[in-house]
Amino acid sequence: RCDGRSHVVCMVCDFFHPSIGGVEQHVHALSLALLRLGHRVVVLTHQYGEWQGVRVVPGGLKVYYAPLSTTILGCVMPTGGLFLLPFLREVVRREHVTVVHTHALCTMAMESTSLASLLGCHVVHTQHSNFEVSGVLARLQAAMERSVFAHVHGLIAVSRAARDNLCARSGIAITSIRVIPNAVDVSSFVPAPQNIWPKRLPDGTRCINIVFLARLVRRKGISLLASIIPTVCKLRPDVYFIIGGDGPKRRELEAMINCHELHSRVELLGSVPPSEVPAMLTRGQIFLSTSLTEAYCIAVLEAVSCGLLGISTRVGGVAEIFPPHVLQLAEPEEMALVSSILKAVEHVQGDGPRSYHDYVASRHSWVAVASATALVYDEITADASPTCAPRGQIIWKQLVAGLNGGALALVVSLLSTVLIAVQ
Repeated sequence: RCDGRSHVVCMVCDFFHPSIGGVEQHVHALSLALLRLGHRVVVLTHQYGEWQGVRVVPGGLKVYYAPLSTTILGCVMPTGGLFLLPFLREVVRREHVTVVHTHALCTMAMESTSLASLLGCHVVHTQHSNFEVSGVLARLQAAMERSVFAHVHGLIAVSRAARDNLCARSGIAITSIRVIPNAVDVSSFVPAPQNIWPKRLPDGTRCINIVFLARLVRRKGISLLASIIPTVCKLRPDVYFIIGGDGPKRRELEAMINCHELHSRVELLGSVPPSEVPAMLTRGQIFLSTSLTEAYCIAVLEAVSCGLLGISTRVGGVAEIFPPHVLQLAEPEEMALVSSILKAVEHVQGDGPRSYHDYVASRHSWVAVASATALVYDEITADASPTCAPRGQIIWKQLVAGLNGGALALVVSLLSTVLIAVQ
């Protein structure tokens, strides 16, 4: 099984290639780095269109695309593990998995956390996002997290802000959570000034390209983006926006472009394949992030590595990434962001693309992230027994997690135990 140096890991998440986003990139890059360190890694996710069955994605990573139905948010329909269990159990048995590493607050991750523990695997969970800590839904979510995480052997957060947020909403001891930040493959994200296009607008004005790349959803601040673009375009006729990503908020951006007749000033690329992200980023001189909540924005890392000056809302763990001369922060308000953009346009040359790239290369490495993650695997597998707590202790934790969330999780846990016993 595990010799303390090499692990067989199954990454589980609803979000993965060919979908685009920070979590998808994190899981893919971390898996490849662990492979380079000599560990065996496979990924379990749900099907994406024609991406079904077992496939090998770029980098030689083996991925199981389970035929599971998803919701509009891209997550599997929650069934208490009823549909997920056969696939997880088959992967664990076929690959001789010793560590199941779940990512993000999504259906497959939450259900796999409980199921993997019952299947005899060590379980690690990485938290990628920040969430509200007050309100009815927040309390139910916190109760669910406490009860599910009773099965976890190791917890990781991608930033100190994400760690503190998880502690605040779920009551988990801060000492129980390891902070391991994101990184970037600097060999893929390098400056390419020759890629900047268009160099001039239709009227002959030399343009400054501002790049935006994210899922077009509410928490990425798309409504905020739609409100600042017309203002910036009015104040600066030399600014050109390049927007990559897709999602339910795309219609809002299309409506803004039509309303203000900005077809020659704003370019909507739609979903951008991961292999084409570096080429897209190097078309710009400035990268913009308008997220309303962000534990650690990996897109900012990639953009700065490509030599772009970063502008981001001051939320979550973004402030932990770079100093002010590399990343300018603004409050998540329209005029604050407009002011930061205008200031950045005036100083877009700054220290130059190469200095930004070198700064990222010296501080953010996936090999370092993978090594730190492997240390977590070493610690939790030091005990030959994969049981994080006696079954009675886990049941007690689930009961005290909350009348609704805890009781529901207890029922799901008992159901999962029965399913595993009869299959």
